[in-house]
Amino acid sequence: MEDNTTLKFEYYLITNDEEVDLYKEDTSTLSGEYHIFLHGTNIRLGYIEYIDGNFNVGNIGYEILSKYRGHNYAYKSAILLFKYLYRNGVQYAEISAYEDNIPSITTMEKLTEVEGIDYKIMHDSTFYKSSLIRFGYSFNEKLLDMELNLRLKI
Repeated sequence: MEDNTTLKFEYYLITNDEEVDLYKEDTSTLSGEYHIFLHGTNIRLGYIEYIDGNFNVGNIGYEILSKYRGHNYAYKSAILLFKYLYRNGVQYAEISAYEDNIPSITTMEKLTEVEGIDYKIMHDSTFYKSSLIRFGYSFNEKLLDMELNLRLKI
């Protein structure tokens, strides 16, 4: 992944909150990378990606640049992306992580506490390695009513 020197003017603002902005190059499809920037700056934090899969099951992946990890940017970006997807007709998405990827598992678990998101945990050895955990997230109207202030109580 490139460093945070990419300028935002190459992208379209999709959604934002008080801490992060999501930008995307191609707005003709929901699939693709959404670049995460520190709110109101040109500081690129990483990306979150949505891939529209079969049977309306999309998969989400993310990567935060190493020097910006530990600030819940993946969590905050996932909530913003969930809201954006729901507003555009998507009602379900999955995030997968290997069991030894503790930061991603922690992010996936935090997302289960957000009002407006229902979840299920799946281990599917038929399609995935047994050490992979998948969280499936269903969205409902309460997600849209939630305030965008995503500051965590730590």
